[in-house]
Amino acid sequence: MKNKLLLYITVFGFSLLCTLLFTGALTAEAKSKKGAAEERTPTNQKQVQTKFTSQTSPRKPKAVRLDKKQSKTTEAIDTSDWFIGESDKRDVTIIGHAGEKKVLGLYGIDEEFKDRVTQTWLSTDTGLAAIDEEGNVQCLGLSEKGVEITNTISYEEEVIAILRCIIYISDPQLLYTALRVKPGELLPELITGLTEYSSVTYESNNKKAVTFNVWNELFAVAYGKADLEIRADGKKLKLTVWVSNPKLNTAWFLSIKGKTKQLTVKGKSGATAVTFSSGNSKVAAVSKTGKIKAKKIGNTMITVSVDGIKLKCVVNITYKKALKVINSAKKVLGKRYSQARRMSKNCFDCSSLVWRMYKKQKVYFGSRSWAPTAAMEAKNMVRNKKVISRKYVNQNKLRPGDVIFVSRGYNGRYKNISHTAIYIGNGQIIHATGSHVQYGYYDNYKSSISLIARPLK
Repeated sequence: MKNKLLLYITVFGFSLLCTLLFTGALTAEAKSKKGAAEERTPTNQKQVQTKFTSQTSPRKPKAVRLDKKQSKTTEAIDTSDWFIGESDKRDVTIIGHAGEKKVLGLYGIDEEFKDRVTQTWLSTDTGLAAIDEEGNVQCLGLSEKGVEITNTISYEEEVIAILRCIIYISDPQLLYTALRVKPGELLPELITGLTEYSSVTYESNNKKAVTFNVWNELFAVAYGKADLEIRADGKKLKLTVWVSNPKLNTAWFLSIKGKTKQLTVKGKSGATAVTFSSGNSKVAAVSKTGKIKAKKIGNTMITVSVDGIKLKCVVNITYKKALKVINSAKKVLGKRYSQARRMSKNCFDCSSLVWRMYKKQKVYFGSRSWAPTAAMEAKNMVRNKKVISRKYVNQNKLRPGDVIFVSRGYNGRYKNISHTAIYIGNGQIIHATGSHVQYGYYDNYKSSISLIARPLK
């Protein structure tokens, strides 16, 4: 009995030992598998973590501060607050102008960690925006679509973020060296070379002359001068604006030797001096105050400078009798045209007008009692050597009182001449044509002039 009990105890002990050994083996195998799984887990996690971040990325990984003892291969680096720009104000759009230098930097990063990363700056168009390794951008030319600037951030030779911004470069230029506007007018567009992101401000030193209306538009208020200071994307420009509408009291002085005429200017700003000058002072001189004095027969031009513009006054000095002919012709302006009644008091045709005006000065064109045709008047001028040209000439070579003869096709008369007119100066004529006596323009007959005569030569 005693031996049986000893046998049972031995078998039970051996079974318990086997169970313990088998359970330990299973536990070791489980731990081994768990360890292998744990070794694979960091690598897989690293593959799905966000490593590249831009300024516009909506994803924000969990922030973990990276100290010297930690490895970037085991912890994510939060770059979502990082950005590049001119200041710590987050803005991916930067505005500059040609010739300007922009200094870009990396912001939103811990200053201690900032010294431990490597930055690589690049420009997509170095011809318009060149950038150095420090982030200094030189704006070179107009870029309406913008130039992308990138900064690639690396830590321990591994890229952890690529940051981007756009720089729009303008090239502001004034469209005017000086500007004159009338009171009540809006100022036109003043600047070219801007982009859709450009910022322009104006400042007037004389708001009584130029200011802003209720719609924030530059507006000319009253006569005067205003200097505008303009800032376009940081570039300073200056423009002088004259609010004026200067006009001469006359743009034409027709006279004879010895006569004078006072020129005056109305509608000027009052902010600038008025100066006068003569194109030929031997024909007509002009004083500092604008008084013209006719000195000899000829043509010239008086130039008046005021408020940044030049006004002109044509001067024609002619013979005394020629001026009387012109004044007589002016008195019959509007009188009826009639060939049948060409010699009656209130009717004229082209040749009777010329003959009757000159008859008062005892110039008869061959007949003292009846007006010849235009062709016969021309023939008389040739016979008496009064012709100065047989074709069109520049009006500067004419004298008021000259007679123009026109040919418009074959009519069987002398040189086929069919029309005549009196030149009165300043490119104008008086003639009887159509329905009445009227003004006309010398240049309208440029291709049909056959003769030009000077009866008082």
